[in-house]
Amino acid sequence: MENKGIRILDQKNRIVSVELGDILKNISNGDSFFWSILFFNGNIKEESGKSTLIFKKEINNSERGLLIKWSDLNILSMSLREVEDIVIIGCKNSGVIQRYEDDQVMFETCDFVIIMFDSCFWEVFSFDVEFLERLANKFKQIEMLKTDFLK
Repeated sequence: MENKGIRILDQKNRIVSVELGDILKNISNGDSFFWSILFFNGNIKEESGKSTLIFKKEINNSERGLLIKWSDLNILSMSLREVEDIVIIGCKNSGVIQRYEDDQVMFETCDFVIIMFDSCFWEVFSFDVEFLERLANKFKQIEMLKTDFLK
């Protein structure tokens, strides 16, 4: 089966209006996957009790990114004040969780890849066609992508 993607460009007042939680709640079986945050640039709400600096260090100092349970990823999504850049992967096989040098390999290997680029748009890749269809139906400004779109 081929992995496909979607770029979500929905904005309000020239700011991306889609939050991470809006994407996550469309994943129907997230607890069946191993999750890792490979990169984060942004801020966490102070009232969450988490330190943005410590959170970034945990991610950056980990060989395989910050491994996180599905339930904790959903809680974290509500704690994010601002997301400039983030890379999250979800994999049925924990052995493929790693930092990928080639984005296309990551897109084609991981069951889910969720990326925010420079606060401008989300890109989401998955083998789950129904999930991508739910996103396409939910958001207004979208582009469908193939894993080799960078070439």
